[in-house]
Amino acid sequence: MADQTSNAVTGYPAGANGNQAPVATITGSNTGLGAPVAIDVDASGNIYVANLFTVTVYPPNPTGTLNEAPTATINVNSGGVTIYGMGVDASGKIYVAYLGTIVVYAAHPVGTVNTPIATITGSNTHLAEVHSIAFDAAGRIYATDNVYGIDVFAPNPVGTLNEAPVANIPRNATTGLSYPWGIALDASGKIYTLDTAHIYVFPANPVGTVSEAPLATITGSNTGLDGGNDGMALGPTGTIYAVNRNVSTITAYAANPSGTLNEIPIVTISGSNTGISGPTALAVH
Repeated sequence: MADQTSNAVTGYPAGANGNQAPVATITGSNTGLGAPVAIDVDASGNIYVANLFTVTVYPPNPTGTLNEAPTATINVNSGGVTIYGMGVDASGKIYVAYLGTIVVYAAHPVGTVNTPIATITGSNTHLAEVHSIAFDAAGRIYATDNVYGIDVFAPNPVGTLNEAPVANIPRNATTGLSYPWGIALDASGKIYTLDTAHIYVFPANPVGTVSEAPLATITGSNTGLDGGNDGMALGPTGTIYAVNRNVSTITAYAANPSGTLNEIPIVTISGSNTGISGPTALAVH
């Protein structure tokens, strides 16, 4: 979990619940962390953290409290841009989102990296306020956007691209999207997004503009969702995890929801032992 307030990354064991102390904490002056806003892991478990201006990378399976330098630093701060979100695809390429743009960096970085291999930007892209990025099994790129909803782009971009998305789920009363933030896809390709105290689920493989009601909605006073601009992730069996920045919790919900659900989370991680104070995003390895 990336925690912006404490400027730290904390790790919890599978099955954690309640007032669980982290089994790993990455924090300190050597780490390069700077108000982290997003986090992801690659297939090997390497940890990627998007800070306000950089992406820092750490080895897998940390234990204890670590104040060590990252194995790689990606300098995204071109002209003072602020990073909004990030995702790592199945091949390990790193996608970083900032205002109106997604930049892509080569897989498995080492040392200091300054140059992207691809940039998606321009008036045709439907990118305005991009916040989170995820991928389907075919490598298509899914981006939440607080202006346009959810945009989907073709896989494996190269060079500078000003192309329209291949699919869009718009912000409107039918879809329910208002300010989509976190995003994740399950093994079947269904699309999950966390949007102002709602988790919405949409059908897999959208093409064109798809203005349809979600397959499932998790919302209501029992859910523990706090309505903030928060991140989410899916576990290996489809369990849905959300961070709730305003109330400093991680909550989890059963896989494959259907209909509208106002249910108590199956997991809530919170309390003085957790180290959670301002969570912004989380990833599950």
